[in-house]
Amino acid sequence: MTMETKQDDVEADGSEVRAQAGRGGHMPQVRSTPIVLPNQVASMPVRMTATPTVSV
Repeated sequence: MTMETKQDDVEADGSEVRAQAGRGGHMPQVRSTPIVLPNQVASMPVRMTATPTVSV
């Protein structure tokens, strides 16, 4: 097997994969119960970084 033949095989396999991309699979289904995801930003501690003001 020469290098040229191996390259042809790789190109054929790659085009076959691209031809199948995005086809088939399941469509999203409506859920009876919603997925609950915790709000990660709201659970983060808040650090106060303001400098104290000086009254003149």
